[in-house]
Amino acid sequence: MISSLSGKAFKRYGRYEKTIRRWFLSGNTVTFVALHSNKKGGFIMVGPIDIYQTAKNYPEVLAIAVKPQFQGMGIGRELLLKAEEELKDLGIRRLYLHTSVDNLRAQRLFQRMGYRVLGVKRVFYDRGQDAYLMSKDIIETGMKFIIR
Repeated sequence: MISSLSGKAFKRYGRYEKTIRRWFLSGNTVTFVALHSNKKGGFIMVGPIDIYQTAKNYPEVLAIAVKPQFQGMGIGRELLLKAEEELKDLGIRRLYLHTSVDNLRAQRLFQRMGYRVLGVKRVFYDRGQDAYLMSKDIIETGMKFIIR
């Protein structure tokens, strides 16, 4: 399901079904599949990526897709929340993602979820489209105190 959905969802950007399959099999990613009425409705894949070319890996949403018949039901939002929750439990403070500058639907979701644009990556996708680099702080960085 992940490979075939990727092939359909991302085909305007390139042949990502092979890329997604390679990432999935790498052992360096975590993938969550959403079930709706016991049917696979979508997935999110998170993995390390060197965002700033510093040899330091940052967690990134590598892919998120929802089957057309399940879109508009909040599945994408729930998938993002699940990934964020799991990363928080690991002590990760910030999550990154890329989305095409022409993918307005995804941008609206990400912005509603608190992601902010950090910049534009030119010719990011295989077919030459530009992408926004976005991020969200998923753990507050301020100090907290316990009074006893």
